[in-house]
Amino acid sequence: MVSLKQYPTAYNMLKQELPNLPRFLWSFTQSGDITAHDATLTKIIQFVLTDFCSKCYRYAYYQPKYERTYWIDRVVPILQCFGDHSQLLGFQWCEIPTDEQVEFIIDPNSWMRTATVKYHDGLGCDMNGYSRLIMEGSSSSITKENIDHTQEDTVKALYSSIEILNAFIRRHAAASFSSLCTVLSFSLQCVCITITLSTTKIDYTNIGGYIQTEVRHADVPNTFNDRVSWMEMFELVAYLFTSLREQETIKKKTWGLFLLRIQIVHYMF
Repeated sequence: MVSLKQYPTAYNMLKQELPNLPRFLWSFTQSGDITAHDATLTKIIQFVLTDFCSKCYRYAYYQPKYERTYWIDRVVPILQCFGDHSQLLGFQWCEIPTDEQVEFIIDPNSWMRTATVKYHDGLGCDMNGYSRLIMEGSSSSITKENIDHTQEDTVKALYSSIEILNAFIRRHAAASFSSLCTVLSFSLQCVCITITLSTTKIDYTNIGGYIQTEVRHADVPNTFNDRVSWMEMFELVAYLFTSLREQETIKKKTWGLFLLRIQIVHYMF
């Protein structure tokens, strides 16, 4: 099971009371045998919490009150630091369509769109430009949930997650069904101050079906007294970090098997 404890330096730093931020973060002693991945996650934590510390000095009156402001002020920095230091995702923000959805709704006979384009509050793409993470901010305020908005964004994120998987299948048509069932797409939804991370994959037991799973959720800490909640938030980040690295290995294996089959066919003929 994926856990922050897989990264002992990052975990041990967060176990502390986090006093004297941000000095504590940058003076924390790291072991000499720290792994590269543990060091990367530790660096992500240092930068995210340094930004958090700066925001703790802001007068309460100036804290964000509305969905889009809160999304940009509190959620985007967490993910942007993740992308900057992990290099697993690059991000585009605010009203972004996916290439996979645009491709999915084009009629190949008329080259006309068969549905309206869906736009997302954020999109994470890999080094090949393929969508991997769909993101939505789904509340009109940070204190009261808009149920209709939440449900609409949940359905929209699910459809886009499925379109990402279908696009992957089209690009790897020679891959085995069992290999394709190990591929994941990710979605992240923020409702008020709660972030939920979900995965979507092909249902191995039901051809044509998909399985979406909520894998982690956490509240975004907003005040210095909330800092203990960062442990839960970085459990979510660690899950995404580990899963994306595993997915890179799966994609390489899938592509490797595809090339091997091409070589075998070429040799036979």
